[in-house]
Amino acid sequence: MDDDTFSFSGTLTNLRLSTEYWVFNNLGLGVALNWFKLDVDLDDSDWKGSVDYEYWGPQMYATIRF
Repeated sequence: MDDDTFSFSGTLTNLRLSTEYWVFNNLGLGVALNWFKLDVDLDDSDWKGSVDYEYWGPQMYATIRF
């Protein structure tokens, strides 16, 4: 008998603080501070593992609207 069930648990968090300045009516420039965290655990009869990844840092971007 084959059991295809597994136990999966984890969290995904993404937080962002940003501001934009509209240079023209359809072009904006922005800066942001971003925090991203991924924490996943998998428990299976054939495989056990986990992923822990975290990132934080500044961003600069341009926004175009029509």
